Amino acid sequence: MVLSKKILEYYKNNKERIDSMDKNLNFSWLRFPLRIKQDLNINNISCTEVLADLLYYTNIAKKDKGVSYYHQDDFISLRAFKLSDKISYNKNHLCKFQHLMKKYI
Repeated sequence: MVLSKKILEYYKNNKERIDSMDKNLNFSWLRFPLRIKQDLNINNISCTEVLADLLYYTNIAKKDKGVSYYHQDDFISLRAFKLSDKISYNKNHLCKFQHLMKKYI
């Protein structure tokens, strides 16, 4: 299946579930500093969890940790993920924020 179709399928299959989850801060957010490796049955979600889940769903990464394990910097070069055999990530493209600030602000 084409990656864009797989991403759209993920969106359609998970939009209602994700939208219904609690986004408020509570004690379950301790899962992030604790780096829990297994999936948790909780009723809230963060953007990094959605992205990790999407990487697993699309088979870009092999599932070896729960989605709550990952922090924002784990997504740089996808270095914290075990990528599937046919996937590689060779080059970082860093954003020059100063240039963007001058252009858009």
